[in-house]
Amino acid sequence: MRGVLNLRGVMVPIVDLRCRFGQGLTASTPTHIIIIVQIDGRQVGLLADRVLDIVAFETARIQKVPRAGQDGAPDFLAGLMTLDDKVALIDLRSLLAAEAVPTAA
Repeated sequence: MRGVLNLRGVMVPIVDLRCRFGQGLTASTPTHIIIIVQIDGRQVGLLADRVLDIVAFETARIQKVPRAGQDGAPDFLAGLMTLDDKVALIDLRSLLAAEAVPTAA
């Protein structure tokens, strides 16, 4: 957790996506963004480099993630889909597991 954000009177924890994916801490700049998501009834902010696009799709287009091996790394992918190129879908429940993000009191 990188910090908290007061969003309309609610304290929202901020998770650094780069760090969560094992890429070290994000040196946040004014061009970085925070994406607010709600999962299992709690709001969480995701610190990201940028958003390239927002797409709508049918869930029937989601393909399973190929399993190349079990290397002990956390599995954050929920599926893949072909748009213009491959698109990876992040499993927010795995990404924001109870060990990673404390529940607000």
